[in-house]
Amino acid sequence: MGHSMGALVAMEAIRSLAIANDFETIEKISPLMLASPDIDVDVFSTQLSLLEAKPEPFVVFASRQDKALTFSKRLRGGHPRVGGAENISELEAAGVIVVGQSSVGAGDNANHATFASSPTLIRM
Repeated sequence: MGHSMGALVAMEAIRSLAIANDFETIEKISPLMLASPDIDVDVFSTQLSLLEAKPEPFVVFASRQDKALTFSKRLRGGHPRVGGAENISELEAAGVIVVGQSSVGAGDNANHATFASSPTLIRM
């Protein structure tokens, strides 16, 4: 599990395993959950392209209401973040399960930790 910038660390670890051709270890990672990932969508696409086999299931929690990711996007010249829910169709096409949090009641003011504060998502 990786949250926010921790999702980038998790993906970089998996990318490093892929570069080392250690797909056996990648296959043992199950499930992989990235919550509100603060990862550039192009960087994420490159990371995914290196994976012959992805962790199963591979889940991304994303929200258009995430204020921290909106701020991060602005800081980075307006480039979308994976957790900002702007590229859901591309994620799903790559075999990633996307859990949309935009309409789920949040427990934090920034809507950045909804995955851990929403009773609905916690039950899930």
